Amino acid sequence: MRAAADPLRGTDFTIEGSLDAWSEMVRNIQQHGEPDLDHTLNRLTMAGVPLKIVAEDQLKTDLFYRFNQSIQAFFNEAAGLPTEFASV
Repeated sequence: MRAAADPLRGTDFTIEGSLDAWSEMVRNIQQHGEPDLDHTLNRLTMAGVPLKIVAEDQLKTDLFYRFNQSIQAFFNEAAGLPTEFASV
């Protein structure tokens, strides 16, 4: 994972958050095989803390919620891969 120079270029939305928030979510999925209720993308983005959806407008923000289950499934499967988190 790396910061993009222009994160919205060519995308409908991005999900922003600290490395700590992302790594905690992935570690939780690795530990349980799926996220517990406090570590789903839906929960982590709901209040904009610790993850935040960034989009040009509300319609593009809505796309995150339309595809949320597919994005969560991707993270659930990807958590099965060996993962290393860089020190910040």
